Amino acid sequence: MTPRDEHRDEDEVWKDIVDRYAEDPASEDVPAAETAPSADAPSPDVWNPEPWNPVPWEDEGSFVPPVPPRVAMPEPPRLIALLGVFGAPALLLVFLIFGWRMPDWASTLLIVWFVGGFAFLIATMKSGPRDPGDDGAVV
Repeated sequence: MTPRDEHRDEDEVWKDIVDRYAEDPASEDVPAAETAPSADAPSPDVWNPEPWNPVPWEDEGSFVPPVPPRVAMPEPPRLIALLGVFGAPALLLVFLIFGWRMPDWASTLLIVWFVGGFAFLIATMKSGPRDPGDDGAVV
């Protein structure tokens, strides 16, 4: 058999599949030998023994998570640095959006506050792990 003959056989098989696609398989006469399950083919009951009907779970438990602790306020120098990093650009943006004129000394002060706050936060970062034995995320 040549490759061209094999290609024709495949084309005929696919054409037959497409032609019978819309037909109802129950209407076909199937010989009795094909309806009996073979030893190497699993029965339909093995694949889907019963339809899945989720049962609502009545008892969802009584776990109530504890109230989280309040977020601690940072120390005053760190708070001033954070306000400089986040507040100064926000204030400059508000003035820019509304088209208000800010005095040159005020805009310079806000820029210095931003740069100084950023530098302070970088300089005071801890360089080592939180704990000596800490090697990753805290769960």
